[in-house]
Amino acid sequence: MRQYWIDVCSRAVPVALLALTMFAVTAGVSGAHGGGTPQLSDVEAGPFRLFVWTSPEPWRAGGEAHVTVAVTSLDAAGQTIPVDDADVAIELAPAGAPERAIVLAATPVAGAGAGFYEGDTSLSQDGAWDVSVKVAAAAGTGDAGFVYQVMPGSQINWLLWLGGALAVLAVVGYLGTRTKKAAAGYTQRAVQE
Repeated sequence: MRQYWIDVCSRAVPVALLALTMFAVTAGVSGAHGGGTPQLSDVEAGPFRLFVWTSPEPWRAGGEAHVTVAVTSLDAAGQTIPVDDADVAIELAPAGAPERAIVLAATPVAGAGAGFYEGDTSLSQDGAWDVSVKVAAAAGTGDAGFVYQVMPGSQINWLLWLGGALAVLAVVGYLGTRTKKAAAGYTQRAVQE
């Protein structure tokens, strides 16, 4: 019975480590687009109502900064409707330095439904950043903004190191099971002779 559990563990551990490695490597990629941390929720901007999310959390100097915007308006009956024909610009500037602003032309989000727009950039420094969303459509123009605290850049990419360590463990575990099987096969041949 003990040998059975050793065999099960020797097969399960490499598979589990491989699964963890795949999760660690893809976790940062899969969370990069869409959704995120709410920054503005149902904020009036001219004739529009804006919702804004940022990801990843937190933004770091030198890393990716992703912004998702939902643009809505109210129809004659007071119902919220998405605005899918808007021109959306996202402006990011270090606090107190508007001349260094980065302006993104947000693009419609495919498959997310009408009224969703997104933009990506990389921010060069940490500290407070002024983020402004400007919308223009047939109904008029509007803008809203918020301040985001960008964290210092990470000196070590822990996700990459974790993925690499798990990959090494998976390979070592796999090779260990192959060595045990080879040794067991050699022992059986020796006993039979």
